[in-house]
Amino acid sequence: MKLLSILRWTVLLALTATVIFLAIRFKNSPEASTHKIQQALVTEIKPAMELCTVEFIEDVPIKAHIGTRHIFARTTLSGFISFDLDSAATRMKGDTIVVILPPETVEIHESTQPGSYEVIDTWNEKLLGSTKFTTAEENDIKRKVIDNFRRKIYAKGYVRQARADAAATLTQMLSAMSASPVEVTDPAPGGYFKP
Repeated sequence: MKLLSILRWTVLLALTATVIFLAIRFKNSPEASTHKIQQALVTEIKPAMELCTVEFIEDVPIKAHIGTRHIFARTTLSGFISFDLDSAATRMKGDTIVVILPPETVEIHESTQPGSYEVIDTWNEKLLGSTKFTTAEENDIKRKVIDNFRRKIYAKGYVRQARADAAATLTQMLSAMSASPVEVTDPAPGGYFKP
């Protein structure tokens, strides 16, 4: 019985000490921060609706040169073609809702997976010239590869197909939600290429 009483008092003292410690700690915490935070005013919250019609992952060969130095490599590019539906223009034509397909967004990124970039060979036209490329030079070459790949996406018809798929999907989706007939028009079936 005496042991139980001692145990109760010990637990009670431990709880009291914890409460006192926490009260002192919160009371002595700094009141003002030395960082200034600029106030922000939110004027509108608008959900962004995107329709993604094509995703791609492709291994792309790299053959480039800077001066007399040459590089042959391989990289994996990934990306998607999507449409910002918030920017789609709409109008009524009789009882039909006409939706104009907005410009596409083409996103291309270098893959971050291990082994997605591999230098196969480097050489110099000069007999004893350096074959090394700096990271900045390699990154510049990769940027050019991405730009060329963007042109290839348009030239191979990926964007044309994505726009056709987006128009069909949008027609089905809006027809299911509306009692009125829906017509999706595409003013630029080949896309809006931005070099």
